[in-house]
Amino acid sequence: MCLHIRTSTFSDLKIGFHIFRFEDGKIVEHWDKLQETPPKPNPRGHTIVDGHTEITDREKTEENKTLVRNFVNDILVNGQMDKLASYFNVNDHIRHNPNIPDQLSGFGTTL
Repeated sequence: MCLHIRTSTFSDLKIGFHIFRFEDGKIVEHWDKLQETPPKPNPRGHTIVDGHTEITDREKTEENKTLVRNFVNDILVNGQMDKLASYFNVNDHIRHNPNIPDQLSGFGTTL
């Protein structure tokens, strides 16, 4: 499960996320990141928090979990960059990092 948050720490607005992995109904791993709110959107105008927030395809939950698990293992763990394009809509991939352009080419240059 992934959770995005906006939080204020003293006078700074920060953006963060939490990722949890569960086994037998209990949390067994947790990752998080908190960062300054970027002052500008990415080159195509996307901010770090814009986008869809309503779940519309619950029937694809297991399929999506498998896709993300395979992506993490193939690309992030094993560095099999030749498989990168198979995980994305190459022309419509939206990045929310203000320093990375949209589309697969923007993502590939940052790994």
